[in-house]
Amino acid sequence: ILVDNIHINPANEYTVGVIQDCEDPSLNLVANGNADTGDHRFWFIRGNGGEGGHIEVHHTERGYAFRHAGYRSERWRGMLQSLDATCITPHSTWQISAMFRYFVTNEHGIDVPQVCDKSNPMAPDSCPVFELQFVSLKHTSTDNGAGNMALNTGPMVNEDTEEFVLGDWNRIVHTITVSEDMAMQSEVWLYVQSVAKGFNYELDDVEMLPLV
Repeated sequence: ILVDNIHINPANEYTVGVIQDCEDPSLNLVANGNADTGDHRFWFIRGNGGEGGHIEVHHTERGYAFRHAGYRSERWRGMLQSLDATCITPHSTWQISAMFRYFVTNEHGIDVPQVCDKSNPMAPDSCPVFELQFVSLKHTSTDNGAGNMALNTGPMVNEDTEEFVLGDWNRIVHTITVSEDMAMQSEVWLYVQSVAKGFNYELDDVEMLPLV
């Protein structure tokens, strides 16, 4: 690994990923949700070991967008971001949304659009959806993680009722109200779920906004 020209500068209101005001009705908890930084900072792939593919940033007709490329060994191995949990309070309601395209990459490296099921996140051919995990990590050298706590929403149902359009951008919409137990956890992970192995997706305009 070669590292050069490292800078540490004060953050300000223009810094990507900085939460300024939890009371701001336009607050988006997702940092770099549209890849307009030209990279995939703040995004990872869920899971350790195995095959999770990799994240690319491509220029599309929408501008920059994320692409989860390569082979994924599990449906749950999607793009993940750890959110700032400060603003996620008990009984607050949030809308999660994004745009996606769904395809396979054939042996010649050509992306071939595929049909997926927007209505059922548990279907074998489900379209991408999101899942939230609320986590408190209390691992120590002696408890082997026994004190960890995790609450999951499971793959959430897509509330967007528009018909799926093959090869085009389609929308994901979820609404969630945070319970007291969820809000007590110290970390919140948002990640893509329910994409069958062997399939790929592009993602753009990811948001998690408060509903007033």
